[in-house]
Amino acid sequence: MMQEKLSRLYADAKILVPLLLLCIAVLSIPSFIRDDSNILIGREAYYHLRIAEKPLENYDKLSYGGRPIIFRAYPLVLSIFSKTVGIDLIAASKIIPLLFGLISLFLFYFILKKIELNKLDIILACLVLIISPT
Repeated sequence: MMQEKLSRLYADAKILVPLLLLCIAVLSIPSFIRDDSNILIGREAYYHLRIAEKPLENYDKLSYGGRPIIFRAYPLVLSIFSKTVGIDLIAASKIIPLLFGLISLFLFYFILKKIELNKLDIILACLVLIISPT
């Protein structure tokens, strides 16, 4: 019984570890392509970075004419992660999408395994998830 569980765990690790490494490589490419390490990708990254500096404020003075802030969890997670780990917000805003991508792949793999797809279909579906741009 224990030997069966270990062999299944080893079989999962043989599939999941290369997929996770590929996922890390694909998600890290945009950060390595940028020349300056402080440049974030997209407009929303800067908005979330600005809101994460003061996550409990509910009015945005820097928007045109000012406007109330609609609560979103991502800037709060960004701020908490930054303060917990002890890194600046820019580094945290590069690390958190990588972590969320890895967690998504991990969950996706086990959901596909739970619905009992064969290994090739699971690997192909995970590769499509890794390569998808959004």
